[in-house]
Amino acid sequence: MKPIYLFLISFLFTGLNTIGQTFIYDTTDNHYAGVDFSFKDDLNYWSYKLHTRKPSKKDQSIGYINFWRTEKWDDNTDKEFHSAWNPGIGFEIYNLKDSSVALKISNQTRLLSSCVPPHVGGDYFISGNYIFVNTVSCTSCYRGKNKTDYCRPTIYRIFHSIDQTKVNSLTDLIKQLGIKSND
Repeated sequence: MKPIYLFLISFLFTGLNTIGQTFIYDTTDNHYAGVDFSFKDDLNYWSYKLHTRKPSKKDQSIGYINFWRTEKWDDNTDKEFHSAWNPGIGFEIYNLKDSSVALKISNQTRLLSSCVPPHVGGDYFISGNYIFVNTVSCTSCYRGKNKTDYCRPTIYRIFHSIDQTKVNSLTDLIKQLGIKSND
């Protein structure tokens, strides 16, 4: 009987410890195969733009946020096509209570994409009481020649720096992004 109580206590403790935490990118997911999440870009070169809206019956999204690198990245991988570019990625934002809708949209985006990982969109992660879903079927983040994803490691880093204990609203979360707004 004791092992059952120990299991329940450890389960409750673990569950309570994860409340208000950020879940960003299951790095074991095949969609992120080849993405080096330890890649570090200078956050001073990144910006965001937030668009908020009221959810409707047709669209439960409460907003959209777009992230992009403000300085062109020249990785010297493809001079023929003028390789300097601005990687970027955007996310629809949902309330946590709409998780089933958000997950369905993420799965549909991945399923219907004509791209292969890691170019496939449909990224899905949770921060506080909000779910972020990339609804673009093919992202403009990954460079095949040098096998580098320039967006996902940056987004991972930005959202992991958020202190969830100070997030009571979307505004609180956005204030902690640590990059400049382009409003």
